[in-house]
Amino acid sequence: MRTIEYGDPAADIVLVQPVGEHELAGIETELAEIRARTKKAFRLIAAAVEDWNADLSPWAAPAVFGDEAFAGRAADTLQAIRKLCEEKEKTYYIGGYSLAGLFALWAAHETDRFAGVAAASPSVWFPGFPDYLRRHGIRSAAVYLSLGTKEEKVRDPVLASVGDRIREAKDLLSERGIRCTLEWNPGNHFRDAALRTAKAFAWVMEQPAETDARETFVLRPARPEDAPRIGQIFEQARRFQLAQGFAQWSEAYPTARDALDDIAKARGYVFCAGEAVCGYCCIEPAGEKFYEMPMQPNPAAGGAGEGSAEGGSGGDAGASGTRRYSEPVPAQVGFEGRWLADGRYAVVHRMAIGEDFRDRRVSRDFFRLIAVRCRDLGVVSIRIDTHEANRRMQHVLAREGFVPTGRVCYPECERLAYELPLER
Repeated sequence: MRTIEYGDPAADIVLVQPVGEHELAGIETELAEIRARTKKAFRLIAAAVEDWNADLSPWAAPAVFGDEAFAGRAADTLQAIRKLCEEKEKTYYIGGYSLAGLFALWAAHETDRFAGVAAASPSVWFPGFPDYLRRHGIRSAAVYLSLGTKEEKVRDPVLASVGDRIREAKDLLSERGIRCTLEWNPGNHFRDAALRTAKAFAWVMEQPAETDARETFVLRPARPEDAPRIGQIFEQARRFQLAQGFAQWSEAYPTARDALDDIAKARGYVFCAGEAVCGYCCIEPAGEKFYEMPMQPNPAAGGAGEGSAEGGSGGDAGASGTRRYSEPVPAQVGFEGRWLADGRYAVVHRMAIGEDFRDRRVSRDFFRLIAVRCRDLGVVSIRIDTHEANRRMQHVLAREGFVPTGRVCYPECERLAYELPLER
């Protein structure tokens, strides 16, 4: 990749634009159009890639037109671009046209270095990109999207999907609190590329530097190295429960070892603000046996019992192997009540938010991302249970649309059950 710089080298605003060699001839036109739309000084770094399809595609994909497949080398390109954006006092925006516009959108999900994204006629038809947008959170405050009015009126079904995909992207970003606009330009994909890119950059440059947009969160699979932080979050939640006068969790459960067990079974997720892990949950798509069991005598009622399934482990003890709860052992085990949805469901267990995020009203974002993940898993509803004294959680569940369905008795504890049917 080679770079060519334009504009004011001392400007506080830096525009980063991946380009193909074929686009360099239009950069001067683009610069003039940007200057016609904003009085702000800027520097533009054109990052010319060697192989358009390979260097700007976020993952490998088969050829969509012609016979040139996508090699998925965007991560290498982004690594090189990040080295161009190391002056912390500068404000960086990333943008581009066509596949470079797609790259800009993807890059803004992978790093928080860019204040805004200028995606002109982005190739959001790219295989797998709609799912990527749903599963990840963008880390820029402002996003400009555009498309030509004739771009979706083509014969190729993949390329023709671009209109629906960009509308979906606009709605998703707006729903997540991102300042986003979608502009429709006259003509097909090959008309006025320099002008369209200029309008995109000018728009994001004019957005307030200090955004009042909601903080951007993501839900990602937990990794073993997250376990110490997850254990800390569990301990903070345990103390918070005691401060409210109840003990939903014991000293022995849950711990970082339980999180590692979830991670090994690919059901542990961390809720993140940028790089910071601020919450954790287990999403178990295999269901919960005690949710499906009619009430019956509890074999553990006369002894220590085997441990609760509140952690989604189907009645197993915690990773420590010790009893989890100090509350009275129920006389029965099973479910009493009525579930709302028939079909496959996911269970959420061990959900907790770190104390430094607890008062920032982030639970709505946490549940929103859990619902996105559960839809991706193909389930029809989300089920969850909580302590009868956990009024705060019951309030949050009601706010998020969960409906009380009855009570579930595990071998060691009794909980209130809730369900949220998912709209497809």
